[in-house]
Amino acid sequence: MPDRMGPLRRQDKKAARLVMRGNLVHCIVVSVLGAAFIWPVMNLSSIVNTSHDLLLGFFRATHWASAEQALDQAGAFLVRLRQITSFGSDSTAGVISMVYSSVHSPGGMTHAVLQSLADLLFRESVSASIIAAATFLVSVAVFLFLRYPLRVSSQRFYLETRIYPRTGLSSMVFVFRRHRTCAMALAELYKITWLGLWSLTLVMGPVKYYSYLMYDYILAENPCASPREALRLSKEMMRGNKMRAFLLDLSFIPWYLLGFITFGLVIYFYANPYRSLSFAEFYARVRESAVVKKCPDVAICNDRYLFEPAEDVPGNIVEEYPHPNPTHWLNHIDYRRTYSLVNIGLFFFCFSFIGWVYESTLSLIYVGHLVNKGTLYGPWIPIYGAGGVAALILLKPIRGRPVLTFFAAMGVCGVIEYLSATIIYDTSGLEYWSYAGYFFNIQGRVCLEGLLVFGMGCTAVIYFLAPLLDTWLNRIPLWVRRWIVIVLAVGFLTDAGFTAFHPRTGAGLTS
Repeated sequence: MPDRMGPLRRQDKKAARLVMRGNLVHCIVVSVLGAAFIWPVMNLSSIVNTSHDLLLGFFRATHWASAEQALDQAGAFLVRLRQITSFGSDSTAGVISMVYSSVHSPGGMTHAVLQSLADLLFRESVSASIIAAATFLVSVAVFLFLRYPLRVSSQRFYLETRIYPRTGLSSMVFVFRRHRTCAMALAELYKITWLGLWSLTLVMGPVKYYSYLMYDYILAENPCASPREALRLSKEMMRGNKMRAFLLDLSFIPWYLLGFITFGLVIYFYANPYRSLSFAEFYARVRESAVVKKCPDVAICNDRYLFEPAEDVPGNIVEEYPHPNPTHWLNHIDYRRTYSLVNIGLFFFCFSFIGWVYESTLSLIYVGHLVNKGTLYGPWIPIYGAGGVAALILLKPIRGRPVLTFFAAMGVCGVIEYLSATIIYDTSGLEYWSYAGYFFNIQGRVCLEGLLVFGMGCTAVIYFLAPLLDTWLNRIPLWVRRWIVIVLAVGFLTDAGFTAFHPRTGAGLTS
C-alpha cells in the first residue's frame, strides 16, 4: 500500500531542517534543557549507560577485541568525567541537584504516591511520614510548576523559530513571563487525568495520546485558553491525522538508534531539535486545516504573530504588554553609558565587598556563626569585583541583548572563578571553595548553580546597580574619588602581599 502521507511528512521534515540550520545553537540549548528538566526519560546518564551496554554487547558478539578495549577506555574516561562534573544523578548538593532529583525520581509521581502512603500507614515514625509526604509534594510541585510550563514554553520556542530564525532563548520563560504558571499546572492536571482514565482501557491509551498531541502547542500559542477548549480542539485537529503523527514519530527511530551508538550526541545535537521542529511544522499544517474547516473552538488559536511573519502584525505579547511608562524612574537608568576609570576602580571594591557580605551571610545561615569567607584578611572577595568589572567592560557591545548578556556573564565569571581556583591551588595547595557533588561541576571549581548566581548578579550589576552607583558616585568630587581609590588600592595590595606569605586557613575556609 503506498504511503499517501509520505509527501507531507517529508515536507514537514524538510522545513524543520531548514529552520534548524538558521538557529542551530539555540535549538541545541533548548534540547539540552529539555533533556535535563522536561523529558527525564531521555536524561544523559541513562543514554550513556545504554549506549555503553549496547556497544559492548555488539563488540563482544563480533569478537572485535580492539574496539572493546577502546570502549573500555572511553568508559573509564566517562567515569572520570562524571566524577569531576557530578552531572545529573551523580550530584548530591545544591538547589539544582534537589530539583533534578525530584524531576528524575525513580518511578515518577506514582512511586512517590505509593511510597508516601506506605510511610504513612506502616511506619511508626511520624517524622518519616512527614518527610515522605513533603518529598511527594515537592515532586508534584516541580512536575506541575516547573516541568510542564517549561515544556509548553519550549513548544513556543519551536513555533517562533519556524517563522523567526533568530528567535532568542527568552521564549523558554514564555509561560512564566505571561504569569500563566498556575494555569499551566491546572492544564497539565486536566490532561493527565483524562489520559490516565483512558489508559485504564489499555487499547485507547495510545490512541488518546495522539488525539491530545496538539494540546501543548495550542497552549503555547494561547496560554489563556481553557484546558477544556484546548483538549477539545486538539481532538478536532487530530481527527484523521493520528496515523500521520504516528508515522512521523516512527521516522525518527533511526536517528535515536544512532544517538544511542554515539552516547547521546546525535540525540541532543540533532534528533531532539529535528523532531520538535518537525512537529511544530505538523501543528502549523493541522492548525491551518482546522481554521479552513472552521472547527469548534479554533478561535482560541488567535496569535497571528506565529504564522504571519510581518513587522506590523502585533503578537499577543505586544498587545498584553504595552510600552513601559516613559515617566517611570527605572526608565531613566542608562545602562549603555561609559564608565570612568576611577568609577570602575570603585566598582571593583564595591562588588568585592558585596561578595564578602554575601559569602559571610551564607556562612552565618549554614554554619551558625559568622566566618570571614574571603581569601584575604580584609572585607573583600576580589573574584566578585573582577567578575563584575569584567562583565561591565567585556559585555558592553551586547548590553542591548539581556538574555545573551546573562549567558555571556556566566561564561566570563566561570572562566575567572576556574582560573582563580586553579592558580590558588597550584601556588599554595589550598582549596578555598569546592563544588564537589553539585550539579554539573568541573573539578569542584565551578558549577552550574554558582554560574547561574553569577549570571544573575552580573545582569543586575549591568542593568541596575552599576548605573545607579555611577550616578551616585559622580556627585562626589573627582579628587575625592581618586583618593578613595588610592587608599583602597594600597590597603588591598598590602592585604594581598601579606596573604601571599601567610595564607588564611581554618575551619569553614579551607576545611
